[in-house]
Amino acid sequence: MELLILTSIGNSYRRTVNTANMFLHLEGDASLKMTTMKDRTVSIGTALLRERQRQVDEILREYGIDDSIEDIADMASFPLGTVSPKLAPNLAYEGMELAIKAYNSIRENSGEKITQKDKVCDIEASPYDCCYISVDDVGVKHQKEHREENAVKDKKYVENTVIHIQAGEISHCITAVGMDIAFRELLAFLLVNELLENKRLIFLTDGARNIKEYIEKIFSFREYTLILDWLHLEKKTKEFMSMAVKAKSKDEKRGIIRDTLRMLWVGNVDEAISYLTNLKAKNVKNEYRLKELTDYLTRKKPFVPCYAVRHMNGLRTSSNIVEKFNDILVARRQKHNGMSWSVDGSGALAAITSAKMNNELSTWLRDSRISIKLAA
Repeated sequence: MELLILTSIGNSYRRTVNTANMFLHLEGDASLKMTTMKDRTVSIGTALLRERQRQVDEILREYGIDDSIEDIADMASFPLGTVSPKLAPNLAYEGMELAIKAYNSIRENSGEKITQKDKVCDIEASPYDCCYISVDDVGVKHQKEHREENAVKDKKYVENTVIHIQAGEISHCITAVGMDIAFRELLAFLLVNELLENKRLIFLTDGARNIKEYIEKIFSFREYTLILDWLHLEKKTKEFMSMAVKAKSKDEKRGIIRDTLRMLWVGNVDEAISYLTNLKAKNVKNEYRLKELTDYLTRKKPFVPCYAVRHMNGLRTSSNIVEKFNDILVARRQKHNGMSWSVDGSGALAAITSAKMNNELSTWLRDSRISIKLAA
C-alpha cells in the first residue's frame, strides 16, 4: 500500500491502479479499483490531517490559545525570547561601504544607486539568526457534489495554502485547505520548535492582501519583517509597463522598463514613482495603467527592501521556494485539464505529499505516528 500511495502522489488514481493491476496481473473482480484507491488515499490523508490538527490544538492550548489565534491577549505563557527577542545585530553600513561604492560607481542615474542607509541597516547580517517563512496559496478546480445536466460551469476553487519554513538547517512545509488552518499550524510549529525565540522573523510573500492580514493579526505580539518577493515585483512592474508605456523602438521601451526596475532593485520606490510620473507624454500609452502601477508601488513601498544589498550578502530576495513547493504539493498533481477536487480529496492528497516532503510519510503509513515537534 505504501508504494501505491507514493505512486498516487505523482500520478492520477486511474494510472496508479492500471499500473498496479498490470504488474500484479490482477484482472476482473480481483483487480484494484480506482474508487478503492482514491477512497483509501483520502482516508489516510484525512487521518493524517486530524492527527496534525489534534497536536496543533494541544500545543496552542499549552500556550493559552484556544479556538482563535487572531487575538493573542495573554502572552504570560510565551517565553520571553519569543515576545521580546534579543536579535543579532543587523548589517553595519560601514562594513558595506566599499561594496556599495563599487555598485554605485557603474550607475549613472542617481535613482539606480544605493543611497538609503536605513534600508541597508535594516537587513539581517546572517541567515542563521533568522527564521524565514514563505507563504503562498493555490486554487484547484472545485468538484460539485451534484452535477446537473446542462448546468453552467462555475469557477469555484479549493484553495490550498502552502507555507515553507527555513531556519538554519531546518526546512519544513505546511499545507492546508484554508489559510486560517495553515497559520494556526504555523504558529504551533514555531512555538513548539522554539523557532521564535531570539530569532529574526522574516516573511516573504507575493504581496497578497489576505496573507499580509493574517501575518499582521497573528504575529502582532512580536517584531517581524515582511518582504515583497522580487520576482513578483519585477513581473508585476513589467506587466503594467507593457500596457502603459510606448516608445519609438523596442530598445527605447526596454530602456524605460530597465531603468524603473533598477530603481526598485535598490529599494528606491519614491524615485521609481517620480520617474514614471514624469515620463514624457510621447512615452505614455495608457495613463490609467500607469496610475495603477504607481498606486501599486505606493502600497508596496513598506515591503520593498534594498534587494541589491541582500543579493550581495547572499540573502533571500524571493519567495520562489514556496512556489516550488506549491507546484510539488498541489499544482503538479491536481491542476490538469478535466480534473476537479472535493475539499477533503484535495486537502488529503496535499497532506500526504507534504508528509513525504517532510520525511514523515513512511512513519505515518507504518506506525500511524507523526510529530509536529522536530527531533532534537
